[in-house]
Amino acid sequence: MSTIKYADTDEIKQLASDIKNLANEYEREIMELFRRFNNVPNVTKEWIGGQSEKFFDIVSFDKEDFDNVGETIKSYADKLVSDSDFIESRINKVIKEERNDKKK
Repeated sequence: MSTIKYADTDEIKQLASDIKNLANEYEREIMELFRRFNNVPNVTKEWIGGQSEKFFDIVSFDKEDFDNVGETIKSYADKLVSDSDFIESRINKVIKEERNDKKK
């Protein structure tokens, strides 16, 4: 069995943080997009009439799916952090065992 003796878990955690930041930015952009969608038929009146209202009513149902994408991405980032903590603990355990074996 091969043993991992080094992994840059700090880099993994930094990448996970970057992923979370991008997911937050994605969520802000989606929120702004749907805010604009909601304003089209009655506020900005860029497209008015029954078809406009029907279209944007239908589009509003999709918002939850778009929101779930951001949450899913953040959950993957959390999993990366958790996995990197596990990897780090396993590596430290192996190193400690090897040191103890050398002392014998």
